[in-house]
Amino acid sequence: MGKALVAKQSAATRERARKLAARGRRAFRSDADMLKAARTVFALREGMGEETDVAVFRESERILRAAKKSLHASIDATPKRLHLAAVLRGGKLSRVEREVVLVLCLSALAMVDRVNDIEDLMRALGQDGADGPEIMRALSPTSPIVTRELVDIDDDDDEFSAASIYPTVELVEPLIVGKRRARARWNIKSYDRLLDRVGVVFAALRSVSEADMHFGGRYRPGRVRPPGARANRLLKEMRRAAELRPDWPLNEVFQSGLQGPEIKILILLVGKELGFRPDDHAVYCGEWLARCAAGDIEDIRRTVRLLWRKAPLRARGLVTTTGTGPRGVSQEDDATLRSTEFELTKEFRERLRVKRQQTTRGKSRRPVVRMSNLVLHDGARTALSMVAAQAEHSKVLFDDWGLGRRIAYGRGVTALFYGPPGTGKTASAEATAHRLGRTILVANYAEIQNCWVGETEKNIARIFREAQREEAVLFWDEADAMFYDRDDASRTWEVRDVNVLLQEIERFEGLCILSTNRHVTLDKAFERRVSLKIEFAPPDRAMRVEIWRRLLPRKMPLERDVRVADLAAHELTGGEIKNVVMNAARLAVCRGEDATVTRADFEGAMRMELEGRWSGGGGRMGFQRGAET
Repeated sequence: MGKALVAKQSAATRERARKLAARGRRAFRSDADMLKAARTVFALREGMGEETDVAVFRESERILRAAKKSLHASIDATPKRLHLAAVLRGGKLSRVEREVVLVLCLSALAMVDRVNDIEDLMRALGQDGADGPEIMRALSPTSPIVTRELVDIDDDDDEFSAASIYPTVELVEPLIVGKRRARARWNIKSYDRLLDRVGVVFAALRSVSEADMHFGGRYRPGRVRPPGARANRLLKEMRRAAELRPDWPLNEVFQSGLQGPEIKILILLVGKELGFRPDDHAVYCGEWLARCAAGDIEDIRRTVRLLWRKAPLRARGLVTTTGTGPRGVSQEDDATLRSTEFELTKEFRERLRVKRQQTTRGKSRRPVVRMSNLVLHDGARTALSMVAAQAEHSKVLFDDWGLGRRIAYGRGVTALFYGPPGTGKTASAEATAHRLGRTILVANYAEIQNCWVGETEKNIARIFREAQREEAVLFWDEADAMFYDRDDASRTWEVRDVNVLLQEIERFEGLCILSTNRHVTLDKAFERRVSLKIEFAPPDRAMRVEIWRRLLPRKMPLERDVRVADLAAHELTGGEIKNVVMNAARLAVCRGEDATVTRADFEGAMRMELEGRWSGGGGRMGFQRGAET
């Protein structure tokens, strides 16, 4: 390029800069006008580096000062409805930080030569060596343009000055497609789809706890971007997508006036409800919630305190502790909260229209047995009514009658069903759940017991927590395998297991039913926690007649010599009668599909049942035949 042309272009640039300096403090009408003004300043600054005429250089220097002053004054006067005005005025950016943002935007829009790294940025800004440290501070991990995610820096190279630098999508996209369209970049069309996107944010927040946290703003070598940069960006996009539909319930999270870490905790717990990680995962304890939501190591302690009982998350009924949390504990401290597991409250979960996903091993199910199906002694039936009464009338008992003010804990019902096999214990537990309109959750001993230290205790707490969440009736079959006297324990872990069981039963506010086939020696502390002990004795003759009538279907082809009164003469339990009916039908059908069930079939099936008992002389395991019950 000839000297004459260079001089002509330099003069044209100075003229544009004079006009910019003359505009004074006048607002820009658009982002494009602001970028054109910034390009004029940078072009004049760059041209001064090639100027050889001292007089022209000094004149350009004077014009540059006036143009820069007018540029920043006009930015301050521009309303924040413009994207760049909101960015440059929103975080108390210094003039150098503003200029870094502007030159990167110009580079992304191809309005100046491409800026690929920090060295290119230095040349584009035309700063001399004395101003270099100010630019480097503008790019430090704690500077506003980095923490607000206006720029990204990748410094894989050992030399920081060679680090790649580029503007974020959030900064540039509104300049290309418009601010309104950029806000809808996720293009979420349904609330369910928005909840699906919670998984993306959840994963990004979860990764923060695994990243190397920095101390006092100093990151490990090779990392300039904050560990939570991606999570913050995704969370911002989710907020924008939600705000486009004010009727979507998730807006309550973003419009609640909560701090950033508190919003992150809520999103993590929404992810828990949606099953993005098993609900016993460590991320749901106070320690890891704080690690995911905090910006750095120094913030973790402050973030933990956001989970205090009097802090907004819990005081406003958004978050609560799980069954393993400090319910009923009057004093809380940081150590307790770090190890406590948290979840959304039922009320807040319902407001967000988030359906809880089953992620634990225990699965509750709908009961199929009704109270009308049971044949019981009058005493057992009356006791079952008492078991259901508290659940049905808890408001009357604890609120209207004032028992809630006198009984601070142990408000749940713990019932012990004991008696020989087949006397209706399991059926009664199902029927009770059916009467209450609840599911039933059966505690499986094989899945709860674990050879690893501490795992059994976690499994015990998990099963109680699941029952509490689902408002299910918790049923422990063969409870004597777990609920035994601690004085009889031979191993320390056995004592620990019983201790955890006692604590969880004390905290459990639902209905817990324990069943055993034999008389057991209960731990004294456990026996005190059992509200009702219900005996299920073998049925008498009248009850056996009723059981036989109910179990023999009308469609079953019976010989005329089969009489229910004769069958009921044999002392069998309900479970044994069921086996006899099934085996008699099997014997008959073996003779052909047109066969009828004869008295001989029933007698043969009865001999099979009686001779198949585990103990001779008609006794059952743990019970003596004819003993007083």
